[in-house]
Amino acid sequence: MSADPAAIMPSLEACAANLGDIVPQVYARFFELHPAALELMGHSDEHMRGRMFEQTLELLMSDEHLGPEGYLNWELDNHLLSYQVHRDMYVAFFSAIRDVVQSGAGDAWTSADASAWQQRIDYILQLVFAHPAAQA
Repeated sequence: MSADPAAIMPSLEACAANLGDIVPQVYARFFELHPAALELMGHSDEHMRGRMFEQTLELLMSDEHLGPEGYLNWELDNHLLSYQVHRDMYVAFFSAIRDVVQSGAGDAWTSADASAWQQRIDYILQLVFAHPAAQA
């Protein structure tokens, strides 16, 4: 069962109130966690990274895009097969978002937030790792 997407909202809101745009920090953390991702995404510009971040937030905040015909499956087909993205890059990207939100939320971050984020990320990653293209 997936974590309630609404459970991560308070920490996202606290982070946004404290930091505003976190996209540059998320990518810095992502590339720190998975240096090979920087090699793969070195050509990407600020707009592309912002769009990717926005789409990932949609996955985190709603189950709407997680079904068989949803964005997640399209994204996995596209990125895993066409761009040689590795499934462990998804682990690093979701972890980077969580890490930046945790830091940005500051004292507002709670153990409930940590649990909600872990449950939500775990649920999405189960879908990622179960996808046929991720089996390679």
